[in-house]
Amino acid sequence: MIYNTCKTCGANNGRAGLLINDECLNCHDTRDTGNVVIHANLSRTIEEIQRTIAILEEIGTQDE
Repeated sequence: MIYNTCKTCGANNGRAGLLINDECLNCHDTRDTGNVVIHANLSRTIEEIQRTIAILEEIGTQDE
């Protein structure tokens, strides 16, 4: 069973931690600060980290 899934990076179950607006803390804080934020207590796959980093590209294209 899959639950508690981040809509941005796809982390789920216990690895997603607390969701804020359907995003894990890593994605939420990255979007909020404009810098990549990876909380050490939330384990991630390489693919999930890449999706979190992609937030910065998304934010950058919105400014143009």
